[in-house]
Amino acid sequence: MSTAAPKKKRVLFIINQFFRGGAETALVNLLRTMDSARFDVDLLIFDMIDLPGSLSLIPEIPDWVHVINVAENEKKTAFVKKAVFKLERKLTGTQPFRRGAIRYLQNQYYDAAISYGEWFSSALCARYAAARRKYVWIHADMDKAAFLHPDILRFEAQFDGFLFASRHSMEGAVKKYPQLASRSAVLPNRVDSEKIIAMSEEALPISLPEDGLPLLVTVANVREEKNHLRQVAAMQRLFSEGLRFRWVNIGSLANAPLVEKLRLAVRDAGLEDYFTLTGPLDNPYGVMRRADAVCVLSDHESWSMVITEAKALGVPVIATRTSGALEQIEDGKNGVLCGFSDEEIAESLRAFLTGGAAETMRRDAKRPAAETSRDTLEALLENDTKKALYVFDDINYASGA
Repeated sequence: MSTAAPKKKRVLFIINQFFRGGAETALVNLLRTMDSARFDVDLLIFDMIDLPGSLSLIPEIPDWVHVINVAENEKKTAFVKKAVFKLERKLTGTQPFRRGAIRYLQNQYYDAAISYGEWFSSALCARYAAARRKYVWIHADMDKAAFLHPDILRFEAQFDGFLFASRHSMEGAVKKYPQLASRSAVLPNRVDSEKIIAMSEEALPISLPEDGLPLLVTVANVREEKNHLRQVAAMQRLFSEGLRFRWVNIGSLANAPLVEKLRLAVRDAGLEDYFTLTGPLDNPYGVMRRADAVCVLSDHESWSMVITEAKALGVPVIATRTSGALEQIEDGKNGVLCGFSDEEIAESLRAFLTGGAAETMRRDAKRPAAETSRDTLEALLENDTKKALYVFDDINYASGA
């Protein structure tokens, strides 16, 4: 007598765009680990338009995932629609959506629907997705982020849970928004360590000088909160003292006004030969692996994928004391935690570059990823809060499980 296969659980992820970034990379990693025999996944991308200087991650999504890229065939009209939507949002205070996204959701029902980000409206999930449970997955510090979309709180009562990438990030959010306390859980971003290590051994996508100078690498799209300008100020301080090193910056240059401001700051500081902007790279891991340190100097990070990736590669990390870094880095062992001013950053860089700790930290940085049998998404679907609350692995957390 044959036994019928268990019914697949249907899961919906909603996101506005899918260019290379920490949150998007984390979702790709999650989808790669999900079992296609157990899950039927829709990924609805509702506002993906061509942005020069940005890399789409859609080609990296597993084939079995159903991608609904609503604006895929709009081409140049997509920019017009975006402008119209922006005006409508400003006039009405509500977020408009393409009819194609709403139409698709009308005939669908899911076990779980997840609005995957705090930087775009959660209204599409709240108002139009039919699901047994609904979640918002937060990737920044809600209590600090300058780009928290107002709909996240406007529709919070429509969601069963809020997922955070780190404990500090969750605690900060709950302190500021107590109404989330009973509906919050921590799910650290996943990293594919084996793939990262393999990719780091491929040919370099850019040439690196072989002059013996220390190499610092930052992987971050040029945005205000990543604060590349502060890097330039810190580097200028150290160069005025006679220190010399190179700083390679990998990431999107789509924010043209800020990029121009950054280039001018580099020129005015006389650092054109030492501070490099490469733009986005399909494979940054070989450059990261050759770095003396990977620097993550953001104003806020709830959980840095770059820190996790650097640790997988065994590279020390110099990071500002963001909520994620406080959990990911053991200060003085696998990296350095520093303050947020250019003076404090310069002080930490000086100590690292001149104190002889780089090699010791490199040996201590790498930790083997722990195997876990916990299926966190399954736990959420079954409403097993205790099982879903924390997921530890030795790469993600400073002190391991």
